[in-house]
Amino acid sequence: MNRMNRELKEGESYLFTIEKYVTLPDGERRLRFRCENGRAVLFDGSTYTLYNLEPGVKVRCRVDKINCRGELFLEPEHPVYREGEWHRFTVKFVREIEGSRIRKGRVLVVTGALGEEIVLPVPHGYDISAAGDSINLYVARIKKGRVYLSVSDDEPDASHPDGGGRYHFKVTGTEVDYDGEEYFVVEDQHGVTHAMVKRYYEHYGLSSGKSFRGTVVKYRADGSTIIEPDNPFYRVGEKINIHITKLEVNSADGSWYLVGRDLHGFYHELRSDVEPHGDMVECYVEMIRKGKPLLRPLL
Repeated sequence: MNRMNRELKEGESYLFTIEKYVTLPDGERRLRFRCENGRAVLFDGSTYTLYNLEPGVKVRCRVDKINCRGELFLEPEHPVYREGEWHRFTVKFVREIEGSRIRKGRVLVVTGALGEEIVLPVPHGYDISAAGDSINLYVARIKKGRVYLSVSDDEPDASHPDGGGRYHFKVTGTEVDYDGEEYFVVEDQHGVTHAMVKRYYEHYGLSSGKSFRGTVVKYRADGSTIIEPDNPFYRVGEKINIHITKLEVNSADGSWYLVGRDLHGFYHELRSDVEPHGDMVECYVEMIRKGKPLLRPLL
């Protein structure tokens, strides 16, 4: 990790200046952020349309992660809200959830300070005000520009199953939740119901009645689990070969942009500070999230 990266710490916030838009070799547009220590970062602002992130603007960002390649993953400060604060929100409407296996009770839809709709589940017994009323809510998390709210600042009950543990699960069906997303509905060995976003794992061959092992990665603000099923194709810590099908240099930072296919027929996008030679590159599987392996080229 270079000197500039050592000056930045995960979880800390720093001031960045937005310099300009940069077009990547694949045609995607990014904003180039420059930290006060001189470090440049390409940032995907597609989920931050309400933030007014434009060239010339200065914005404070939290460093959510620095991976082993030295890449920074930033979360710009919300224009209004901060995690751990209480704020007033206007109730838009309340919806009863009926016939759902993954959620029970009600969801509350409120209007945020930027005009966005924010949906949060409401625990049983909570007295909800009528549409148009103002209520006090807790900002539990802000991720990728999305505000996650809660009616209390209590920590979610993570006693069962344990976070980080591996368990047996069984698919009991699929269901579309209030957010419009389709989920696999799964049960653990104690009959507790959980949900996994279906589009992340459609290539896993999961279907109703099938059992699998998975890891409880973490807990959402509402206490529901995030499960990462064991990947049927890759294992963390193994090395795999990628056949390079596309190779271009990124003029923004001088790194190399690679597209390659593995022996399972899946394509991967990679970046490297070192130019690869030949049409094959060996990669290390660092982690697996949302059904996809994070690969590090061994160059």
